Amino acid sequence: MVICDKRDLTPPQSTGGVGICRAADDSLLAAFNTVEVTKPDQYLFSRQGQKQTVINYMARSTDGGVSWSAPRRLDVSPFEYRTGVASKPVLLADKELFVPLETTPANKTVRTIGAFSSDNGETIGRFFDLGLDDPSGQLNFCDLRFTVLPDRILAMIWTFRQDDEETVEVHSSVSSDNGRSWSRPRPVGFVGQITAPLDLGNGIVIAASNYRHPPEGIRLWLSRDGGVHWHRPAVQMWDARSKRILAEPVTAPNRRWDKRGVWDALKDFTFGTPDLVPLADGTIILTYYATLDNIIHVRACRFTLDAAVG
Repeated sequence: MVICDKRDLTPPQSTGGVGICRAADDSLLAAFNTVEVTKPDQYLFSRQGQKQTVINYMARSTDGGVSWSAPRRLDVSPFEYRTGVASKPVLLADKELFVPLETTPANKTVRTIGAFSSDNGETIGRFFDLGLDDPSGQLNFCDLRFTVLPDRILAMIWTFRQDDEETVEVHSSVSSDNGRSWSRPRPVGFVGQITAPLDLGNGIVIAASNYRHPPEGIRLWLSRDGGVHWHRPAVQMWDARSKRILAEPVTAPNRRWDKRGVWDALKDFTFGTPDLVPLADGTIILTYYATLDNIIHVRACRFTLDAAVG
């Protein structure tokens, strides 16, 4: 199964961010971007690498992912500069699709734009700025992950400073009008990078989050009030040092973040991009990537929550 292969173009295009979701009609939608590789010797997120042209696409499958439509280029105007896929589309309670993209205007901080589809991704409306940026210009809000609650959408946001690229507390934002407007992002009380929330009903929300200071790994957080407050301690799921799932409470204190800049550090990451998927039998799948014996694997862990959680 190949969704997109544009390596034979001149210049060739390399696939970047991708997000897949299921629409209301059970079709699958893949939003992704490619990068025109005009500087093959440049790391994608280096200063020079980030100047290469990014193109955004959508493809659709009606047979469960066996075959895919030809990629359709998305019109992201007027957000042409450094705009790409950092989050998967979201199926909303009213069956609309919400399609978020990340953009970084020249000399500005990272922010998120969005568009909507009311026909299962056949057509996508105009993209508009969601207002998920820092008016002071001091913080970058990126790699949003969403979960749909009965009365709102919850977004959790990797946040890092503009001046020194130090990761700070994860922030969150909510929308009560199906993604048209969003609250001002606020810190949630713990540090992490990509943080994927999942609503389990009755106010219970869990979130899987990357943590990159000892003990490095993917942590699982719990909220009993819809993502307003988060219970401590977190649970260490993937443990980067022992290279296995621990599923044990974190006992070591949090420490200051690695002072390396985000873009320079990315190429050395050995794990990350967690996501949470609920199954019909009540179990939950944590998906992530991890590096073992210098080989990058896409991995999954099935788990259940103790009944006492609720």
